[in-house]
Amino acid sequence: MDVTPETILDFWFPAQPYSPEALATAGKLWFESTADQDEFVRLTFGHHLNQARGGDLDHWKTTSNGRLALILILDQFTRCVHRGTPQAFSGDRAALNLAMTGIEQGLDTPLNVLQRQFFYMPFQHIEDIDVQDQAVELFRQLAMKAEDDVKPLLQVAAQYALLHRDIVAEFGRFPHRNRILGRHNTVEEDDYLAADAPTFGQ
Repeated sequence: MDVTPETILDFWFPAQPYSPEALATAGKLWFESTADQDEFVRLTFGHHLNQARGGDLDHWKTTSNGRLALILILDQFTRCVHRGTPQAFSGDRAALNLAMTGIEQGLDTPLNVLQRQFFYMPFQHIEDIDVQDQAVELFRQLAMKAEDDVKPLLQVAAQYALLHRDIVAEFGRFPHRNRILGRHNTVEEDDYLAADAPTFGQ
């Protein structure tokens, strides 16, 4: 399959103008993973995930759409393809670097707010309080700028950025990743996880 950045974006984002139904369908793809969805991503884009890891798609990162597509592959598709394994988080640092340098170059600004949500998502996935603080500010500003049709969605995204930040502030990491990564829980983390803590799909 000949995949371009636009192929990735067309799969991940609904067409504009956004209807409530289209946003609801997109939300299920983004935040309510199923085995069938993960398998579709693996079969359709698994090869391109390997290419992105190997640097074979680095020429994409010179444009806003291309850089966003790379971020989606490394940050989101990696989670789909490797869900429940340590490899699910293996693209996080590369995705964060693409996001950070992309912001420095202004490559995020031509994108619409839904696209920018995922441009900034790698900031939420890093177990570093300074990066988490940046995520909170990025998502706060995004929610403020959002148009009426997507503002509720972006407001929820900003709340989740705060939640991610608060977890890392308390524990220094995401306790729900400990089992997958072979890390031992602290007593405090055991108590936290026993209280039906969020796992964010992993």
